[in-house]
Amino acid sequence: MTPRHLVLGGALAATLAATAWVATRPDENAGTVAVVEPVRKPTAAASAPAPQTAARQPWAEASAEQLAAWQPPPPPPAPPPPPLSTVAAPAPPSAPPLPYQMIGRLVEGEGAQAVELALLTSPSRTLSVKRGDVIDGQWRVEQVSTSGVSLTWLPSQIPQNIVFKAVP
Repeated sequence: MTPRHLVLGGALAATLAATAWVATRPDENAGTVAVVEPVRKPTAAASAPAPQTAARQPWAEASAEQLAAWQPPPPPPAPPPPPLSTVAAPAPPSAPPLPYQMIGRLVEGEGAQAVELALLTSPSRTLSVKRGDVIDGQWRVEQVSTSGVSLTWLPSQIPQNIVFKAVP
């Protein structure tokens, strides 16, 4: 312990001892209240008798206008509806993003018998697809090329392309 800790501990002990001592002393002024009169300077009117104070009257009831100030404000009026001509038509449906990315392309066979395959990967699986294959029951492969894969989202017949993205 440092000397500072010892000094602070001693001060705490002295404070607690003084508090306990005051709390155990009998109260000499129990039940009495000291009233202090303000000191007034003597003036020329000092010899005049003090004015009598009137008995207090109850307050008058508050009027509706006075009580209205304490009420919450009324809600603001609703905004007018937009004119029908400014309402935009809903956006055309768009295909959700394909959860695969193209990591490679493979050509099997030669000449007219050659079949181009695209290698697709996702966090859970890797696929090898060719033209006409259906992926996850929602995507049909339309074309495989050196730059990517052309697909059609089957629920809305919306085309989408996946570009070749090399994986390090």
